[in-house]
Amino acid sequence: MEVLEKYRDHNLIAKLLAYVLFFDAGASILKMFINMIRWGSDLFSIFTIIYQTVPVLAGLILLLNKHHDKIFKLSFAGSLVVTRLIMLIRIIASGNPPVTSVLSNFVQFILTVAIAAYYLGVIRPAGRKNHLIVVYGIMGIAAIFWIFPIGSISVGIFGLCAVMVLYGYQETRGQGNQAMFVYGGMIGTAYYMVYIVISGLLGLFYVYLPGFFGYTNFVLVMAMPLLVYDRIVPNEGQSLMLDFGALTGASAPVQYAQPMQQNNFDPMTGQPINVQPQQNNFDPMTGQPINVQPQQNNFDPMTGQPINVQPQQNKFDPMTGKPIDPNGGQ
Repeated sequence: MEVLEKYRDHNLIAKLLAYVLFFDAGASILKMFINMIRWGSDLFSIFTIIYQTVPVLAGLILLLNKHHDKIFKLSFAGSLVVTRLIMLIRIIASGNPPVTSVLSNFVQFILTVAIAAYYLGVIRPAGRKNHLIVVYGIMGIAAIFWIFPIGSISVGIFGLCAVMVLYGYQETRGQGNQAMFVYGGMIGTAYYMVYIVISGLLGLFYVYLPGFFGYTNFVLVMAMPLLVYDRIVPNEGQSLMLDFGALTGASAPVQYAQPMQQNNFDPMTGQPINVQPQQNNFDPMTGQPINVQPQQNNFDPMTGQPINVQPQQNKFDPMTGKPIDPNGGQ
């Protein structure tokens, strides 16, 4: 695993994900224009463009490191919910749609609202363990609809959202088996990128990968949230709670206001926390001397020991002026 360690750079992976999302959105729009050229302008659909706002906004957040920017977060969550709502309305308004199609689109809309609330902080993040429970609960429901012939639900978008929820937090290295989970997430993400690019290119010419690749992609998309498993999560150990003040920018409840401390340093800022007063001219955070005074009378003010002792002269101690010879300097 040492070989993969140098690639364990979340900023690099964020950029790669962003480029793949841009390609995915561009390929979908390009395919629509190819169809228009081949079979007529009647195939133009404004909804195709609207639906691509979700991957484009996700890509911008990952590329520009806007994980904590309120406008970007609201835009992404809003587009996620609105596009799923539009899909649901279009299915219902199409006239006598299959019950399974209505059901799957309705479930996808509910799951999208849930993941958007979690992403915005309405459901307070309360530790990596709870995060994975929430994410895999949502993705598990989507998987049931995706695997069985109930309806089509995008599992990949929920896997992407799961990564984005925790992406903005500082990384800490996972120990032992946790590192294996992270590398599994990296490999899953790499496969996801390759799959999207190849399937997007082939789809332009109406050539599709065998179903095996789709199921493999599904399995590895489930590994993507593990990519951020070893990141610090504020309020580790706190219980889940609803906080609708997150939508207005109100301050978090007291028990959720501070991230966990490590070694007296704030993991989010790297600044010392609860610094103690100086003791004996030593910094309690580093153990280094502070405000060292200049030497006085050839004595170190920090230790009281003599400095730069000169050789004896005429049997008298040059530091004290006292005789050294047992006979009193005679």
